[in-house]
Amino acid sequence: MYQQLLSKFRQHQGLVINLGFFCLSLLAVLPFWLTMHVYSGPDLQFHLSRIEEMLANLQNGAPFSHIATRTFNQIGDAVVACYPWIWLYIFAGLRFVLSPISAIYFAYVLVVFATLVIAYYSMKLVSKSSRISFYFAILYGLTTYLVMEIITTQFGEFLAYPFIPLAFAGLYEVMFEDTNRWYLLTIGVTGIMYAHAPTTLIVVIALLVFYLAFFAKQPVQERAARLMKIGIAAVYSLILSLIVWGPIAVLTMSQKLMRPNPQTLYADPQSLFTWLNQSLANKGIGLILLLLLIFGGFFIKRVPPIGRYAYFSSLVTLFVLSNLFPWNLIHHIPLLNGIEAIQSGHRIIPILVMFIAAFGSYLLATQFSRRTIGVSALVIVASLCLINSFDYSAMYSMNVATDQNPYDNQFNRTSQPELIYKATPTHQIPRSNLNLQNYKVNNQDYQNQFPTDNGSGRTDYLPVTAGKHIDDLANKVTILNGQRFEIATASLHPGNNSLAYQLTVPMKKGTTLDLPFVHYAGMNYTVKFNGKTIQKPATSIGEPLNSLSHRPSSKPKSAFKAVELNSMACSPLYRLLAGWGC
Repeated sequence: MYQQLLSKFRQHQGLVINLGFFCLSLLAVLPFWLTMHVYSGPDLQFHLSRIEEMLANLQNGAPFSHIATRTFNQIGDAVVACYPWIWLYIFAGLRFVLSPISAIYFAYVLVVFATLVIAYYSMKLVSKSSRISFYFAILYGLTTYLVMEIITTQFGEFLAYPFIPLAFAGLYEVMFEDTNRWYLLTIGVTGIMYAHAPTTLIVVIALLVFYLAFFAKQPVQERAARLMKIGIAAVYSLILSLIVWGPIAVLTMSQKLMRPNPQTLYADPQSLFTWLNQSLANKGIGLILLLLLIFGGFFIKRVPPIGRYAYFSSLVTLFVLSNLFPWNLIHHIPLLNGIEAIQSGHRIIPILVMFIAAFGSYLLATQFSRRTIGVSALVIVASLCLINSFDYSAMYSMNVATDQNPYDNQFNRTSQPELIYKATPTHQIPRSNLNLQNYKVNNQDYQNQFPTDNGSGRTDYLPVTAGKHIDDLANKVTILNGQRFEIATASLHPGNNSLAYQLTVPMKKGTTLDLPFVHYAGMNYTVKFNGKTIQKPATSIGEPLNSLSHRPSSKPKSAFKAVELNSMACSPLYRLLAGWGC
């Protein structure tokens, strides 16, 4: 009987492995899904607004979102085009068949599933061992850190996470194995670029360090050819990701934009005690990986060289993360000035997790070499990893607050208030004592999050002149002949990358109407006034608002007239690459 099952397993090994990974992914997300709520982290509203804008445009036949007219305060914010957005189509696409909450959590299931599958096959390329690959997939794919990404709703890092092992496995293949598999490096890096810019920067730097560290281990006569393949992979990654980074490059070269707030790594680096304290509480890298990191050194001689390199690489990464690294001495070096774009040191944790998981997989496979013991160890490790999901979901109250990790109060899901009212600029989403948004929503009150945005990132990638007046823009302050008034919500009619204002204003020569709509240099706009296209609409750059304005020059036909001004934006780069009009 056992031999028959083993024979069938070998015949359908790929199917069984993938089915098992899908079940594990479902189990990891299910504790959150069963609550039928999504819970705010630092960036929940920000990312859900991006998805909502994308969904509305897709429902109305527009495949690309250039500006936000239904979310992000309805001011024509181009943040939807400036942040990587490719993988958000997963969330938006699922909304066509599932409720908002179920779509989000099923997308989580798919991302965790992709993480497990990619981690397994990436390690299989390196180790040539199914057992080692299984261990790595579970240690990396079901780690506490990935569960924390679900909690903190940092979609960018979460969506980039699956591709990190593939990028390193691809580089390993080109450096030491089959150079014809350079496309694996391209797929890995491109997948990250489609998800998150700071993670892309971190991984590219880590890959460069990896290459330099192991450059000498390549055969001398093969180094040039292998380096050429790496160059080809890099060029293809840039070309394939042009649709993501191209628009922001055009906008950045056209004007000065506001950027996400950088966090200087040298100003407040985490101490080793902080990392230890968080991991002991099963946060950060988690308790399992912490034990492997602390006690793994005692077994270092029992693992193959690749496992040892992974362990030493994890120690180096931890050193870089901690306050032991001399950030205060090197941060002024020109080549390192841009490193602050990663915003926070915790974004380096996935690299640390990957190296510890790689070492742990070799160690477990070595220590539990017999099949029965190995399978039992695999089940135990998987079970311990899955406990994280139950601990951090609202099914179990977590109210642990420490000085070392003040974000812990965000993990007590049971205390977060329901957003039962429509958020407005004057009645905003509630905040916690850390000034972070603190709320939860279900399917019934999901739309209460939009269109007002008062969370993190609400000024990201606005023109600097507009960002200074974000409160006026959010409140729909309009200036008519020097007089300020606020536009009622009913007067706004959003469309695909467009926004129409239905207003009644005096029509006479010299009338000046300044609307709360952001103008980006580098974007093509079509502005219509009463159905007629305005050839050269004026902009109020440097005035109280940075917006589109119109000055009618014709003589008045009546004292007042209904005015419909329709503004539509389209990035020229999108037209060039995709062939789509606005």
